Amino acid sequence: MEGVLGKVYTLLARQIVEDYQVERGICVEIGSGDGRLGLEIAKLTELHVYMVDINGDALRKALRNAQEADLSDRITAIQARAEQLPFADGSADLVVSRGSIFFWEDKSKGLREIHRILKEGCVAFVGGGLSRYISERERREFIEARMAALGDEESRREWMRLRSPGYFRRILRQAGIRDFKLIIDPPGIWAEIWKR
Repeated sequence: MEGVLGKVYTLLARQIVEDYQVERGICVEIGSGDGRLGLEIAKLTELHVYMVDINGDALRKALRNAQEADLSDRITAIQARAEQLPFADGSADLVVSRGSIFFWEDKSKGLREIHRILKEGCVAFVGGGLSRYISERERREFIEARMAALGDEESRREWMRLRSPGYFRRILRQAGIRDFKLIIDPPGIWAEIWKR
């Protein structure tokens, strides 16, 4: 599964850059961990990427990874929660988050914060899928490994519930976000959130 995950960030960055054509300005990656998605986006664009995570150790690793990729001048690490983003209203040209929403304490509040920091006419891509560019064989292998890692049936049901269109619609509406599109990307889902 780790081999597929490593490939996912490269393919997902390509998908995001191709779909939204945002190449300059500010990108905020929520729940960046060691920064794999943000770094891949930085490699393809001239965006300055702010990596936001609650884990200071992960952010230190992200900064080391940025230095190794010769991207330190366009990467900033900020320790913060999704529910309390330290950015001004309308300051981000692009917001991305892969996998972290499932760990936020208050998902609707985190989505409101993402919407708040987006510039008008800009987009956020939040969720936990793979990428449309991943091969079907790799997708199947990833799903099998993920389900096996979850163990019991109750854990698998809860994992799938949190990635269901109904659940995502509900938390987006609770956040007051009306301009969104859900994209099914097994075994996950994405919310494309626009600020018009």
